[in-house]
Amino acid sequence: MTEIQAGPVVTVARHLRTIEDLYEAVIVQAIHKANDRLMPGGEAMVALGHAASPKEWAENIEAAEYRHLTTCDKLDHTRCRYAEHITDEDEHEPILQTLLFWSEAWRDYDMERRPTVRTEANFIRGRLDWAWENLPEWDDFAKDIATAKSRLENLLYAGSRPAFRGSPCLYDKVTLIRVTKPTRDEHGRKVWVLSDWFCPKCRRSWSEKDYAAQQAGALESLHYRHFGEEAYCTVERAADRVGRPAKTIRTWVNREQVRAVREDEQWWVHIADVHARHQLALDRARGSASGRMSA
Repeated sequence: MTEIQAGPVVTVARHLRTIEDLYEAVIVQAIHKANDRLMPGGEAMVALGHAASPKEWAENIEAAEYRHLTTCDKLDHTRCRYAEHITDEDEHEPILQTLLFWSEAWRDYDMERRPTVRTEANFIRGRLDWAWENLPEWDDFAKDIATAKSRLENLLYAGSRPAFRGSPCLYDKVTLIRVTKPTRDEHGRKVWVLSDWFCPKCRRSWSEKDYAAQQAGALESLHYRHFGEEAYCTVERAADRVGRPAKTIRTWVNREQVRAVREDEQWWVHIADVHARHQLALDRARGSASGRMSA
C-alpha cells in the first residue's frame, strides 16, 4: 500500500498540536528536576519562562549594537562581550519565544493579555493557509515549528526516539540499549521515562544502579590480568592498593624486586610481590625506628 504523505500545512498543524499537548507536561518535568545541579527545574524551568516581545527585543539589540559600535575602538567585534551577549541561542530559547517570533509578525492587533503557548499555537494554526500561500519564508517557519517540537520531545523524552546505546553485554557482546517508554504520573498524565538497560539478543536487563555497578566492575577489570595462574595488575592500581606513589612501584620493577610483565605497552606487576615488598618496607621502617628509640 502506498503511504500518503501529509501536506506541509497539515504537518505544521500536527506539530503545533503536539507542542500544545507536550507543553502541559513541562511543569511535571520541572518538578522532577527540582534537584538539578545547574538550577532547580533544569531546562524544563527555562522552557516555562516568559518570553519577551520579539519587536521590543530587536529594538534593544539595535540600541545595544549602536552604543557598542560608537564607543569600541576595535575593528573586529566578534570577541567583544557585546557580541557574546546578543548571540542567539535558538536551541535554548523558550518554546513561547519561537512561536512569538512568527505570531507577533503576523498579528495586526495588540493582545490585551499575556501570550501563552496555547494562545500563540492557536493563532498560528488559524493562519496556516494564509502563510502557505503568502509567506516567502514558509520553509524557515516550518523548520522553526518542527525544531520547537523536537526540543520539547528531547526535554520530556517523548515521541519516536532512537535508543540510547551503552556498553557491550557481558553474555553476548551485543551493545546494550535503553529506550523511552510511556507511563502515567501520580495524576494520571502521560509522561515518558527511560527503560532499563537491556540486551537486544539475550533479553537480559539491568537497572540504572546495576548497570552503573557493572560499568564500575568492567572498568576495574581493565586494571587486572592473569598470566598463567598468577594475578597481576597495572602499576597505578598496585600503587593504590598499597598506598604508595606509582613511581615507587616502577622503582621496584626496575630493581627487579617484584615480578613484572610488559604487555600492551604497559607494565603489569605481580600483586602478591607488591604487597610483600610493601610489608617488607614497613617492617624495616619499624625496625629502624625501634633501634633509634632503644639507643
